[in-house]
Amino acid sequence: MAEQSLQMSQENHFRLGQVPAFDQIDTLVLPELHIEDRQIIVTLGNISLSLTEYGDTGHLSLLENGHWLGVEQSLAAVPAHKDAGAGLKRFAFLGAPLHSALHVVSNAAATNSDYCRVHKHNDAAELNVIVPSSAGMVYRVFMGDKWTTVDSTEVLWFPEGSAHCAIATEGSGLFFVGRFPST
Repeated sequence: MAEQSLQMSQENHFRLGQVPAFDQIDTLVLPELHIEDRQIIVTLGNISLSLTEYGDTGHLSLLENGHWLGVEQSLAAVPAHKDAGAGLKRFAFLGAPLHSALHVVSNAAATNSDYCRVHKHNDAAELNVIVPSSAGMVYRVFMGDKWTTVDSTEVLWFPEGSAHCAIATEGSGLFFVGRFPST
């Protein structure tokens, strides 16, 4: 990962547990989001992403524990985004105590190259988790003031008010996003 990414992620207080290797992504199964005692668990069939909050940040302590099923929804429903095209399906966890979604990238080459524009959230920090399949996946990520390439499993944290954007450009895998309100 590029140096710029490391600098932006220094404030990150989330760690990703071991991610199983996966070749194919089953989009016939709806993803699920669980929030349990300082942990976020996202499952899609036999793939499970477990994010644990460490330190005394309080991001998850403000959120209610619970379980939410993903609902397929166009990325165009999110400000600063437009429909990503056939290579990406977005599953929003409606009703969850934080804006969150799982993007299932089946073929980044079949996405619209500009489905996200650089933006910021003045009222929330954003967590991005990039998990390539065993075949690999590449994301272009805007952090700070420049673009960088991410081609490995990464957990990225964008503090409140920081400019960011993430676009899948090659391969397949998963991308989880969660926004943590400042209050």
